[in-house]
Amino acid sequence: MPFQYAIVIGVAFVAEVIGIGLLYGMPSLVKDKAKTSMSMYKGIASSEVYSLAWNVIMIQFQCCGVDSYRDFNESNAWEKHPIPNNPSLTLQTPIACCKTLPSGTLHSDFMCAIQYNSLTSNGEMGCYDAVWKASFGNPAIAVPVLLVCALIQIVFVLSAISIIRAENRGVSPI
Repeated sequence: MPFQYAIVIGVAFVAEVIGIGLLYGMPSLVKDKAKTSMSMYKGIASSEVYSLAWNVIMIQFQCCGVDSYRDFNESNAWEKHPIPNNPSLTLQTPIACCKTLPSGTLHSDFMCAIQYNSLTSNGEMGCYDAVWKASFGNPAIAVPVLLVCALIQIVFVLSAISIIRAENRGVSPI
């Protein structure tokens, strides 16, 4: 059992190293996957998982889309008419891209999303860059976190190897 544990942890460690290498070496792979998930974005009122995730990311990181609000032009699922029975209200950017979320139902409440304006919308700030700068693009955060994770996994593998060796010698580890 400890041998299998060591193999699983070792494989997970190698997969993480490859994943981080791809993340830093081929960011287009991550961007393409993110843009694919945007095609399922429905809007701020949706409870669907992709919509919820994008809404949280865009509000939390004050960004819009992967590269900009234009990424949502490819989303067929996005509800560009957020108020039922009001087809004259057509959004240019998702409501979650607004710097301040609208609180009413009047046409003027949605101006930040009806017509792009850099003063009221985060439409030109892509979420890929915003999330990258706040996490992996910030060495003060990324390096310690990645080192601690690597050290923990190495300790787990070495512990499993130690237990395996102790069992082979007939010594109980506890």
